Amino acid sequence: MRNGEPYEYRDEFGNMAYGLQFGHTFANQWQLRSYYDRLNLNVRAGESDGQSEARGHSYGVDLIYQSQHGLYAGLGINSTRSNKQKDALPRATLGYRMDLKDRFFTTLEYNVQHDSDFTDQQISWTLNYHLGRDARQQMLPREFRERRARRAQSSGGNPSPPQ
Repeated sequence: MRNGEPYEYRDEFGNMAYGLQFGHTFANQWQLRSYYDRLNLNVRAGESDGQSEARGHSYGVDLIYQSQHGLYAGLGINSTRSNKQKDALPRATLGYRMDLKDRFFTTLEYNVQHDSDFTDQQISWTLNYHLGRDARQQMLPREFRERRARRAQSSGGNPSPPQ
């Protein structure tokens, strides 16, 4: 709003963000992901209005379904705060994950967040490092992990100890 009137931004809205993501795979292809990003925004509102800068943060949680081919989709809720503006928005995500080496992977992702008077779209590229156990191993109950480890040891293999 500007001077009590609705104000529309033109297509010259830039955003640079950095942050942290934490995810947990709780079923074969389902993941719960939370994130926190610091935002640096540049807005050019119009030809005569000049450019303004803002800082803020964004955080939220997504429920993601990941296919076996690297594609994933999700729904979530996002809260964004910039200067004195704060909004909670429903969010939809569509992305692609590619494993690189060992525990590193990269994602290319499109997000759209929508409220009754505001729609925010984002394309992001991320480089990620996977912490913890292998997700496939993580999904097995402890007794199966222990049984698999005993079998591998008796056959001469050297598996990692169950956790």
